[in-house]
Amino acid sequence: MKNLTQKVAIDHNTGPMMVLAGPGSGKTTVITHRTKNLIQEYKVAPKNILVITFSRASADEMRERFLNLCNEQEVTFGTFHSVFFRILRQSGIYKLDNVMLEDKKYPLLLKIIKSLKISYEDENEIIQSIIQEMSYIKSELIDINHYHSTTCSASEFRDVYRIYEQFKAERNLIDFDDMLEKCYQVLQVNNKILHYWQKKFKYILIDEFQDINRIQYECIKLLAAPKNNLFVVGDDDQAIYQFRGAKPDFLLNFPNDYKATEKIILSTNYRSTQKILKGSLNVINHNTKRYKKELDTINEEGSEPIIIELPTIEEEADYVIEQIKKKSQDRSPSQMAIIYRTNMQGRHFIERLMDSNIPFMVRDQMSNVFEHWIAKDFIAYFTLTQNIKDVDSLTRIINKPTRYINKENLIFAKKHSDNIWEGLYQKYNDKEWMVNRLEELQYHIQHLKSLKPYEGIQYIRKTIGYDGFIMEYAEYRKVSKDGLLEVAQELEDTAKNYNNFEEWLMHIEEYSQELKNNYKNKSKNKEALTLTTIHSAKGLEFHTVFLTGCNEGILPHEKSEDYLNEEERRLFYVGMTRAKKELILSYFNKKNNDKLLPSRFIQEMILPLESIKEGLEIKHKQFGLGQIKKINKDKISIQFYASKKTMKLSLSYCLEQNLITLG
Repeated sequence: MKNLTQKVAIDHNTGPMMVLAGPGSGKTTVITHRTKNLIQEYKVAPKNILVITFSRASADEMRERFLNLCNEQEVTFGTFHSVFFRILRQSGIYKLDNVMLEDKKYPLLLKIIKSLKISYEDENEIIQSIIQEMSYIKSELIDINHYHSTTCSASEFRDVYRIYEQFKAERNLIDFDDMLEKCYQVLQVNNKILHYWQKKFKYILIDEFQDINRIQYECIKLLAAPKNNLFVVGDDDQAIYQFRGAKPDFLLNFPNDYKATEKIILSTNYRSTQKILKGSLNVINHNTKRYKKELDTINEEGSEPIIIELPTIEEEADYVIEQIKKKSQDRSPSQMAIIYRTNMQGRHFIERLMDSNIPFMVRDQMSNVFEHWIAKDFIAYFTLTQNIKDVDSLTRIINKPTRYINKENLIFAKKHSDNIWEGLYQKYNDKEWMVNRLEELQYHIQHLKSLKPYEGIQYIRKTIGYDGFIMEYAEYRKVSKDGLLEVAQELEDTAKNYNNFEEWLMHIEEYSQELKNNYKNKSKNKEALTLTTIHSAKGLEFHTVFLTGCNEGILPHEKSEDYLNEEERRLFYVGMTRAKKELILSYFNKKNNDKLLPSRFIQEMILPLESIKEGLEIKHKQFGLGQIKKINKDKISIQFYASKKTMKLSLSYCLEQNLITLG
């Protein structure tokens, strides 16, 4: 049974159409039925229809749903990469043999980085960062000469980029990002090829259009011309991939690019209860760069989203797992999800689930904090307490913090003595200050033996001076020191419950193995609880959702610039709208002795903009109870009862800083 707005979209014939599809509004139904309608009602040849999605799984699901409606095999369903490579391949420009597989990219980039003598702490970190930046450059059509890398210096990055591009060009190879770039170049300059594909794909339908990037959109504009039978479905409120070059601007500006655009809003949410939907709309309505939508639902009113305040992040994890145990008595864990902003938060839940009988599945290929180079440094320090002559461990940490022992002398010490320490003392025997440094390091290693892992990491960070090394490294590499210090603190927290290094190391091995096995077997257990970041939760739905870490500095993330706050709000909105019946939002008051505030988005959820009116009684954190006397755009005048004074305040600032609540 399709509603009126769905029918309007499905019945659309020619010309551009933009379908704004809110969460759970049946967009897949619209795309598949509209494709069927084009064939059966408007007599469009199936081979002339192209349906594009953002993942192979989505394309397969869309194709299957369509074939259940209409057994027309010639409709093309695919991703941007598969469609654009098909254009290159069938145009005789590239073959499958020309595609450089992703597993070849890593060793090639490592070889280039080493040949350029670029310094790094972690091989995987620098290579993945460079890969991500190269992809971003191509997706945004950025001139390499005007790009400033956040991974290494601008000149180092340009050298890596140019050598990598030269390597591919000399061998006539392309990678996945090149498929988009090369296709764009071909469509721009070769009219014969362009006209062929314009005639081939007379009707183009695109799902999740809010996630499109510049180069994808430029290619689509070329293919859709001149008739522009372009049917785009998306939701600007769910645009959460700006870090990949995807921007809601392309959806927001679509009617400007195509003046004849018909716009329709799928406003009925078939997923969530009325109260969950209302709470999510209260939040997203604070964004200004969006299409205004009035969404509704035919579902029951349901219960209010529950907001839980916990003292610490550990107690938050304890609470959530305890609730899941209770709820698992009435329903399968597969109907529930724990959702968080960053992968780092997932560890607290995984460690507790490992000790429970609840089956769980981690949706993301989760980054393991124990594989970070800082973790390897800490482990190296502890390994030396077991074997002070361990060459690899000593080599790893000897200049962390800086002790001015150069590589040449380290190599000499390794080669000329069975005991690396004796070799170092031999090399520096005429430099008393260097001998003192070596003796000091040996003293630290001996002292570490007497400490528990948690105490030991504190000792490494503060007494030995590892935190100082992190800050120097961050400044040199032009990366966030806060992010690295957060990793160090996370590792310190993991060690709290262990009496000695062997116990902690055993936990590290068990945890790491659990992550590997979980990801490898994630599709096998149909009864498993889902753990996921908000980014990976998009498109999913669950009876019960635990949206965790709803704190300032986490969601919104502390690394987010002010201009990205709207994207952070969209992330919160996406997290909320995964819930069908039950939504539990949690935050904690303290982490590592730092006081944390609840997220501004919680305040927005319970104090919607439209409820802030003259005459409303509110409570200000500093000034106490008062009444709103006047509202003029962003300025509110509040008369406070205690002081009997009327103060003019910024409404947006009060909301962002959680300064006011209902009285």
